[in-house]
Amino acid sequence: MNKNIIITTFSIIIFSVVILTAINFHNNDVLESRINTIAKYGKVDSDSSKADKSFKEDYYILQQSHDTNLILVVFGLVVAIMGLFTYQNLTQRFENRTNEMLATFETYKSEIISDVTNEVTALRNEWEITIEKFHILENNIYTIGAQSAKEISQFYLAKGDLSAYLLYSLAAASHTVSYYSKLRKDTTDGSNSSEMPSNFDLFIEQISANIGESLSMPKVRLIVIENYIVDIRKINHQGINRTLSEIHAKLKEIKPTTN
Repeated sequence: MNKNIIITTFSIIIFSVVILTAINFHNNDVLESRINTIAKYGKVDSDSSKADKSFKEDYYILQQSHDTNLILVVFGLVVAIMGLFTYQNLTQRFENRTNEMLATFETYKSEIISDVTNEVTALRNEWEITIEKFHILENNIYTIGAQSAKEISQFYLAKGDLSAYLLYSLAAASHTVSYYSKLRKDTTDGSNSSEMPSNFDLFIEQISANIGESLSMPKVRLIVIENYIVDIRKINHQGINRTLSEIHAKLKEIKPTTN
């Protein structure tokens, strides 16, 4: 607003100066025309009608020429001033329009950023809920798998199938180790709920005692049992590792018979 007031004030001043200059220029031209005409016809008899007529014609032609030049100059100045006002008006309108577009863009940008942020937050919350459900499901799989494997091992122990008993007993132990290892990673409050059960080493010792001094089995089952032993060793318990070594030393592979 202040900028427009300053431009308008200076424009009025310039326009006033141009008008006053044009008026003075016109008066000077009129005076110069009269002086030139009088100087030209000063030596001619004033009573002569021919001289009087020539004086008027020359004065009229000269004055018309000066008036034409004056009109052209004033018209050019008016056009220039109008162009200046038009330029200033267009510049101001362009600046106002640009400011409006920038304000609109900032509003839309803020809304878009807010919408994207809210959507990302919602997706993150949904992802965290999904991960939590997956962890719960994974824990249930480990616990249910350990319990089921332990029950099956007891079934084979009752039947006297010691190799199957050993397979499912170590499978139950492996599921238990996986459950508590994962629980230890998920625990952030420093509680002891992720520690292995205190009777876990006794469970491994009982397995070693139940299989006797030696146990033969096919190579495929032996490989699976060895993988379970590797998984259980991850808890890095000295007593349990020693018992696992004893179990591993008792295992013998049944060689396939050839005809």
